[in-house]
Amino acid sequence: MNLVGNENIVLGKQIDTETANLDLKLKASDLNIKSTEDDLIKVYAPKQRLEYNVDFSDKKAFVSFFEKEELDIYNKIQQKDYDFYLNKDILWNIDAKIGVVNSTVDISNLKIKRLNIDSGAGNLKIILGDKNDISDINVKMGAGNVEIIIPDNLGVKIDTKGLIKDINFPNSDWEKIDNYYLSPNYKEFDKKVNLEIVMGAGNIKVYQR
Repeated sequence: MNLVGNENIVLGKQIDTETANLDLKLKASDLNIKSTEDDLIKVYAPKQRLEYNVDFSDKKAFVSFFEKEELDIYNKIQQKDYDFYLNKDILWNIDAKIGVVNSTVDISNLKIKRLNIDSGAGNLKIILGDKNDISDINVKMGAGNVEIIIPDNLGVKIDTKGLIKDINFPNSDWEKIDNYYLSPNYKEFDKKVNLEIVMGAGNIKVYQR
């Protein structure tokens, strides 16, 4: 990403923090989520576009990021790339409400309890991991494409609703029960991810890594 006209936002982690709630409210943007080892959150974002709040209580962190309502001409025309790096040792609950999105959410090295993504339209790639016993992921999108990348040692359940034009799996061993699909040997894995995908129109592709 071109860092000209961008800023780094760093939120430090308190030593006793165990869980964190992250609330994102962004308009049309390219959003990427990855992991970091040191801080609570690091963000690379366009200058003077984001506002945020952070609070700590009872070993929990509460963080919210949202775009400013009033922007100058420069910020209105600037490309909106957001890179969020979340601490890999903390258990996360994430709520992201985004306009039109082109996003890669790499949670392969993150502990995710709950992830909610609400987007008007766009392309979304989710890279799953096995760092938490059970993770619940909910995606709501008006129209677009969703790619899901899963590791071999993870049980995955995908519940689909809406007008899904096409859904592709890496092999024919996935089991279909009513409106949801189970990965091969789902019940045998200790680590599981439950996904619910609601789309007005779109496609879903699942890849194994």
